[in-house]
Amino acid sequence: MINAAMTYAPSEPTIRKMTVDDFNTVYALEQMCFQEHAWHEHELYSQYHGPYAVNLVGAIAAPQFSRGHLVVGYLLAAQCSDGLLIENLGVAPAYRRRGIGSALVQCLIETLRADKRLVVVSGRFSGQRSPRIVTDVRETNGEAVRFFRSQAFLATALIPRAYDRIPDDAYRFEHIVHAPQPGFAGRGAS
Repeated sequence: MINAAMTYAPSEPTIRKMTVDDFNTVYALEQMCFQEHAWHEHELYSQYHGPYAVNLVGAIAAPQFSRGHLVVGYLLAAQCSDGLLIENLGVAPAYRRRGIGSALVQCLIETLRADKRLVVVSGRFSGQRSPRIVTDVRETNGEAVRFFRSQAFLATALIPRAYDRIPDDAYRFEHIVHAPQPGFAGRGAS
């Protein structure tokens, strides 16, 4: 379990698929990150077990724990008609601005790029548009707005009263996931 006062020596985050063993930690992170706007436990449970769920966690090495790592971030996404919808993204406050949120988003982008089956939901994907990752961000959440812009997401719409429990408007952000270019070997290639 993590609490707001816990900090450890930074390490490169490991991004992996969320497991049932991560549920309580992710729920605690959700409460810590979003407080009064946090998802209820049953909402998180429904997302975790959803048929189209793509849920990731970011962990850092922490040998002082029996599992050898500490989960400090998470990304909850679901497949939609033309890609993936990021439902929620959170990083423990003590670990923000250390690349964990970026690593989670980049892993999701690479997952979508590598696995075209993710964009076929109920046969609705026509194949005529590039797959995309979409998320809605409260207009008043400047930190999240800046974060998604830094990840090459573009604000494509303003959605009035976008949320059930709060009266805030939201920006709809989209990131188009292009297939890798032939002959491109990625970062650090010679």
